[in-house]
Amino acid sequence: MRISKCPACKNKQLIVFYEIEKVPVHSVLNLKTFEQARDYKTGRLTLAFCSLCGFIFNSDYDPKLHEYSSDCEESQSFSSTFNRFAHALANDL
Repeated sequence: MRISKCPACKNKQLIVFYEIEKVPVHSVLNLKTFEQARDYKTGRLTLAFCSLCGFIFNSDYDPKLHEYSSDCEESQSFSSTFNRFAHALANDL
């Protein structure tokens, strides 16, 4: 069911600017086999822009499709790009 109000400010004037079907619902879930990854659940991605506050979100987000567990690995600390960003941010602050 498509979200019709901005989750940040409840504005109803949303502008959809990108849509794609059948995208993997997880990018951080460690799966044990190629087959598990290939056959994993997909969902619809519909990016909407709130004309009032500027928030961008997936208006087709379905929390029932997600499977957060100890098999999730969301760390970005192995990314040299992220580490450069984090260090630059810390230096700026």
